[in-house]
Amino acid sequence: VYSGQADLSLPYHWGTFETGAKYTFLKNNSDVGYYEYLSGQYIINPANSNLFDYEEQNYALYASFEKKFGEKWSAKGGLRYEYTTLDGTSPNGNGLNNIKNNYGKLFPSVYLSFNPNDNHSFSVNYSRRITRPDFQSLNPFRWYTNPYIYYTGNSTLQPSFNDNIELSYTFKNKLTISVYNQYTQNGYSSIARLSNGIYSNIMENSFDQNKAGLNVSYYDTFFKIWEFSTSINASNGNTKPLIPELQKISVNSFLYSFYNTIAINKSKTVFVMLNFWHSLPFTYGSTYIKDQLEFSPGIKASLFNKQLQLSAVLSDAFKTVKNNGYTEYSGYRENFNQYNDYRRFTFSLTYTFGNSKVKANSKNIMFDEKSRAN
Repeated sequence: VYSGQADLSLPYHWGTFETGAKYTFLKNNSDVGYYEYLSGQYIINPANSNLFDYEEQNYALYASFEKKFGEKWSAKGGLRYEYTTLDGTSPNGNGLNNIKNNYGKLFPSVYLSFNPNDNHSFSVNYSRRITRPDFQSLNPFRWYTNPYIYYTGNSTLQPSFNDNIELSYTFKNKLTISVYNQYTQNGYSSIARLSNGIYSNIMENSFDQNKAGLNVSYYDTFFKIWEFSTSINASNGNTKPLIPELQKISVNSFLYSFYNTIAINKSKTVFVMLNFWHSLPFTYGSTYIKDQLEFSPGIKASLFNKQLQLSAVLSDAFKTVKNNGYTEYSGYRENFNQYNDYRRFTFSLTYTFGNSKVKANSKNIMFDEKSRAN
């Protein structure tokens, strides 16, 4: 992933104007070899092997204007234009050797806030966002698990778009209550089909979805040693299928979480972390997912005047993040039970050189494209 970004901020007494441009180049190579054990050695089967080369370029131009109205009101509006070109080549892609596509879209955003005093804050915002498929979902190669079952991507798969509106209230920067509505257009999912004894699973733009929800979060510090945060999110809505196989169903979810960081020594340089979340059974598109939960303990330490940071975390300690459920189709149901081994041990070490008191102005740049690689 290569990315470059330039931003310009022009503050005036009557408001602040910001503009910028961003370019991102993504290149991904996927090489899958299928080997057969013959005569005491492994021989590659070219017909079932695959090389997938994918390139994508994203161009973005954006501008925003922010203005304060007295001491209590402020507003901000922005507009972003993105143009995307993509090119994929799969020599064994069942005839779909060259994947070419391009599209341009506008993404507006509006934000309004009201702060009557230091204890209370109200805001309302709207934004339109894009969710692009990961690279493997675009790869047309058929991945066979046996002669009768295969999984494949879709070279014509399009991104999905989300329109979000949210109304929030914050009390003393600790308690936040938000109600929201989210409309997903052109959502994509994996679609199963059974034909002539062959089971196939392909990614398709298969549904539109509208849902409303409530999110409550709270953060506080107790006894000067215990940082605690919790959140609850509940939503309900409905799904409109875009393909005949799927059914129109209601969608709902309920998730709660607890995050704790506790100092265990007097100098507050060693901390224990206890994190937990639980998702009750929920639906997405036409898929029903059974309840999931995760407990992740850890420990972190700050040494040498906080210049050396150490941390160790055991994610999904009890192997409870399982993907079990079913998808409803017209006339049949696909059941699945899947565990991707999310349990892992992570150790990190960070050392800061130089004078930690020296501060620099910087702008956070998000490179979310990396998460799309498989």
